[in-house]
Amino acid sequence: MKRILRVILAICFFCPFVLYFLDFAELYPKRLNFLMELQIVPAFMKLNLWILGGIFLLTLLFGRIYCSVICPLGVFQDLTAWTGSFFRKKKKYGFHPPKTVLRFLFLAVFLLSGLLGFSAGLYFLDPYSIFGRLTASLFSPVYCLGNNLLAYFSAKFEIGDFYHVTAIEGNAPTLIFSAVMMILIVYLAIRFGRIWCNAVCPIGTILGLVSRLAIFRIRIDRSKCNHCGLCAGKCKSSCINNKEQTVDLSRCVACFNCLNGCPKGAISWGIGFSPSQKSNPLPENKDPKGPDQKKRDFLITLSAAAAALTLPEPAAKKTKETIEKESAPKPDEDPAKTPEPYGLIPYHQEEPISPPGAISREHFTAKCTACHLCVNKCPADVLQPAVLEYGLAGIMQPQMIFKYGFCNFDCTLCTEVCPNGALVKLSMDEKHREQMGQVHFIKENCIVFADETSCGACSEHCPTQAVRMVPYKGELTIPEIDPEICVGCGGCEHICPARPYRAIYVDGNRVHLKAKPFKEAEKKEIKLDDFGF
Repeated sequence: MKRILRVILAICFFCPFVLYFLDFAELYPKRLNFLMELQIVPAFMKLNLWILGGIFLLTLLFGRIYCSVICPLGVFQDLTAWTGSFFRKKKKYGFHPPKTVLRFLFLAVFLLSGLLGFSAGLYFLDPYSIFGRLTASLFSPVYCLGNNLLAYFSAKFEIGDFYHVTAIEGNAPTLIFSAVMMILIVYLAIRFGRIWCNAVCPIGTILGLVSRLAIFRIRIDRSKCNHCGLCAGKCKSSCINNKEQTVDLSRCVACFNCLNGCPKGAISWGIGFSPSQKSNPLPENKDPKGPDQKKRDFLITLSAAAAALTLPEPAAKKTKETIEKESAPKPDEDPAKTPEPYGLIPYHQEEPISPPGAISREHFTAKCTACHLCVNKCPADVLQPAVLEYGLAGIMQPQMIFKYGFCNFDCTLCTEVCPNGALVKLSMDEKHREQMGQVHFIKENCIVFADETSCGACSEHCPTQAVRMVPYKGELTIPEIDPEICVGCGGCEHICPARPYRAIYVDGNRVHLKAKPFKEAEKKEIKLDDFGF
């Protein structure tokens, strides 16, 4: 009964989580949004003491029930192991000694990363963020493909209300990393059960330390136990030592699989130890301060040094004089040089464009766990994982790329769904003034300049009139920019037809600014000369 109740609760947490990431908005009421915040690392990044305290008390009462019910990666491993049990030859798990050195090594890296502000060390090991990236990079494209197949047949046979959706292709490093992580976790779950949670996951290690003191725990009645090993064979955490009749409570995830495996009724779950069971003794001749402790101290010290060495150096701030010097024409440049054909002058984006509500690059990279929830929820498909644009500290954190769309002027969804405070929630008025970047115009790339053809697409897509058309030659008009009222939404860059290099682009602000107010300008109808829009 306890196992059935645990499975039902796990499904109740896991299904809404997946549906939310895959954007089944009609099936996911907003009142269930709090489920996204019931994760330890996002709660820690947001300093949500209520959530952290609640999980601590839950673990103190029932052990690592968090790992079996609330953690999406833990439930995913259970589903994988259950599915794999139909195919693997070895049906039983059996007892294995704890990977103590490995557990505390990963925990040391995790804690040092948090203390030193190197957030990449956090989200590479955070189970919530790992599962979020798997969902965004691997599960979401599969869902889009299935939806589009249904939409095709629905349109062909005139049934249903399915419609085609665009499957966004992520960058290669993110896809490769997610695929490797997926294969590794699936293999370990099928072969060894919860070894990821008990040898790698730092959250599991932290909760394991607390669960040693759990009030409700798995108990073995030594007077009834005959060392048959049936309970150990069903334990996916490999934490039941049937020979010594002990349970490693630091690794037990309270899955209750073992309760139905004992024909003698020697194993149970309740308050404290069984009458005939004492606390788990140390093996004979095991000195708690012996060689294992020395190795652990050495590895922790080594990991601390490694973490310190991998921290990126802070980028130097550019002064006004430096910017003017860099933008000044070189001595060997000829001002009267004949302009090249449009779209051939390259440009370089100096700063990545962080999402609205990021406040600054430093705040964003320190708080973001790269869970990719905002990436999946963005209705315009503007947010994409970064590679090294933010540096080592921001690998796979979202940035704004205007290949598939641009940031909707009236959308604040990413700031509403961020569970860890990396994106501060913005009102609509605040979003309208949030300057994520500034517009830049390369006249030589513009088709109006090169081909003397009417366009004006960039101006038509600018919500603040930071790009407006001014008289050029005869009836032709050409873009003119006002960066101070630009919000960096990328509408102009997305729609610009110049290729391979656009005539207009947005460069990010390292610190988000407040754009100056703008006045609505009366838009004039522009006659296009054989140019399809």
